[in-house]
Amino acid sequence: MNARNESLPIRIQFVSLGCAKNLVDSEKMMGLLAEAGCTFVSPDAQADLTIINTCGFIEEARQEARQTIRQALEDKNSGTTGRIVVTGCLAQLWAGKLLEEFPDIDALLGLADRSQIAQIAADLVQGTPAKAKKIKANTIIKPFHTGVHEDQARLRLTDPSWAYLRISEGCGMGCTFCTIPAIRGPFRSKPLDRILAEAAELVRDGAVERNLIG
Repeated sequence: MNARNESLPIRIQFVSLGCAKNLVDSEKMMGLLAEAGCTFVSPDAQADLTIINTCGFIEEARQEARQTIRQALEDKNSGTTGRIVVTGCLAQLWAGKLLEEFPDIDALLGLADRSQIAQIAADLVQGTPAKAKKIKANTIIKPFHTGVHEDQARLRLTDPSWAYLRISEGCGMGCTFCTIPAIRGPFRSKPLDRILAEAAELVRDGAVERNLIG
């Protein structure tokens, strides 16, 4: 793939799967991409990059994510999209399996490195083929065991009148049937001052209803 003109905005098709926490992650990544000058296109439009934020909680969600990746790779082969980035819970849980099943994925992004999405998009689309190859070769999925993401400056996907407000991350229950601790780590609370700051920002943005999630 040739390096793209850096003066042109990167056209991104963003697919968000899974729960409300995943949606908040998608909104934050889209906010970071928008701040970097990227634009978002509909599923039937030409894209430079497709980003899939996956869910990995239950088998049905994993199958949905894998089918979405297959479709994106078909679009890549037909020229409808350029690069493919897979992020989210299934990328965190099954990085090796996904690369084995779908070797044409261009990058995997773990939960701990959510803030790097805009740089990865720029390197994949506007960088050299060698740089894109290096990104894939150097993929490291770090454990997401500390901290809680700052979720301000999101590009919200909900109705303008309401929004999700994340107040915690992970889970400490350790139920044998649940993968949440393996994916998102142990329970930790978001500091109160950050919760209040995010709530105030959502109010200013028109969200009169805030649904607390954790």
